[in-house]
Amino acid sequence: MAEPGPAGGTLGVVVCWHWGPGDVREWPLTLPPGSRVRDAIEQLADPKSIYRQPATSFVLGFVGLSSRLAGKVVASEAGIVTVDTALGPLRGPGQFVAGADVLLAVRPERIRAGEGENRTTATLLDAVFQGSKVQLHFKASDGDQLMAETADLESAVPPPGSPMTLGWAIADTLVYPAGPA
Repeated sequence: MAEPGPAGGTLGVVVCWHWGPGDVREWPLTLPPGSRVRDAIEQLADPKSIYRQPATSFVLGFVGLSSRLAGKVVASEAGIVTVDTALGPLRGPGQFVAGADVLLAVRPERIRAGEGENRTTATLLDAVFQGSKVQLHFKASDGDQLMAETADLESAVPPPGSPMTLGWAIADTLVYPAGPA
């Protein structure tokens, strides 16, 4: 259903139910046992904002892919937190106290080989050719996920098992409270 939105635009409403990884359905007639119903709006914004700055970890997981690393805040200064992760200390915008358990996330297209304000080294598990891009999957701790997307540079992609230095901007880092999405 679409109704006139702010400034004469169109506001579209889609209701979806999500039961687990890869299982998203629209408008079910019945709910299976153990289903969770979200009865709140998680984020109301334009598509670009929802993708680039998801308000919650639920929105992050619902819209697009992301690298996700569990960690603990070890420092917080001037709106930037330092998070100790299995891949080392990483920084991102946030207002968390030292000792807080958090989820640190980055969209895969924001991660680059080499330089960045945040840098880590990870072992390449595989490279998936997807036409105009290559999706790189890296070894991560249980529960963590680390991936990057790059232009189709087949000759520049090292073989699986190779260590790669990855980097991204602090501004591209998303930090959420740890816990269920």
